[in-house]
Amino acid sequence: MGYANEWVTKIMRCVRSVRYVVKCNSTLSKTIVPERGLRQGDPLSPYLFLFCMEAFSKLLIRAQNNNMLKGIRASINGPRINHLFFADDTLLFIRNKKKGCGGNCQEVNKEKSMIMFSLKTPTT
Repeated sequence: MGYANEWVTKIMRCVRSVRYVVKCNSTLSKTIVPERGLRQGDPLSPYLFLFCMEAFSKLLIRAQNNNMLKGIRASINGPRINHLFFADDTLLFIRNKKKGCGGNCQEVNKEKSMIMFSLKTPTT
């Protein structure tokens, strides 16, 4: 999404350079190299989230501008909104008329998700 390769390389170097040592009964373990992801509380996490959400936001706006998805309006003449980001939450406001996804689906975690409909939403 337009991030310079040098910038991406520096960030990935920070992510991949993590090493752990555990101290148990005054004895240090061997160095542990995590296989993937960031450790919880990593100060880099919020910034990486913002970089990713910025790129995701641009993709959603581009898709809406190209009529690939359609957001909602908060009022009759208001602008269309297809997403909102707040802290580490993402709200998507889009219509999906296509049935199925050809095996390329991401599933919604129903335990952590909620859906609400306007009173004027048709039931069919």
